[in-house]
This record gives sequence, structure tokens and C-alpha cells, in this order.
Amino acid sequence: MSDDVTLLIVPSGRGQSKHALIIEDDRLVAAAIEAELREVGYASFQHARSSKEAVAGAMQLRPDLITADSQLPSGNALQAVEEICGIQAVPVIIITRNPLAVTLPQVPTLGKPF
Repeated sequence: MSDDVTLLIVPSGRGQSKHALIIEDDRLVAAAIEAELREVGYASFQHARSSKEAVAGAMQLRPDLITADSQLPSGNALQAVEEICGIQAVPVIIITRNPLAVTLPQVPTLGKPF
């Protein structure tokens, strides 16, 4: 991460091992996000490259945190996040190249590149 961006992630506290769902189609970006989350105590990760994979993964493993790229080639991650959060309460961080286009006002947004 660059010196001018600070990302504070507070695990939700459910259980001992923190699990994160990373919705990101770029494997290098997903790996960078995973590395940052490991630094703050997340121990297990599920990667989704599409909205469909994200919803299925969240229903199966119940993440403690979701990070989501707002623009995926195979669908809208924001709709997937809304669907997941309609079923379970989970903190979300949107990571996008276009932060002004994010329409979820209560969700923190981090601009790319970081």
C-alpha cells in the first residue's frame, strides 16, 4: 500500500480464525489484499472471481469480512454484496478504480491502485 492510504480493518470477532471473502478478478490484486488481511489477523480466505461465486461462497463459509472489486467482467459485485448482506451481517470494503461510482453509501471504498 502507498504511504498516503491507510486501511484499518477490524475483525468482527466471531470465533478464533477470521475468514475473508475476496471478490476480485485480478489474481495479483487478490493476492495483495490477502497479504494485507493476513497482517491484521485473518487466517483463511476464499477467492471469488464472479458475483455468482461470491454469493455461493458467502452462503457456504459465512465470512467475517468481504472485500469486493466493484467491477467484474462476469457481473456486478455490488449486487452480490447487497444480496449477501441481505442474508447475513458482514463488514464490507469495496476496492475499485472508480470510487465515485460506488452506490452503497454505508460501505467504505478504497481506490485502486493502492
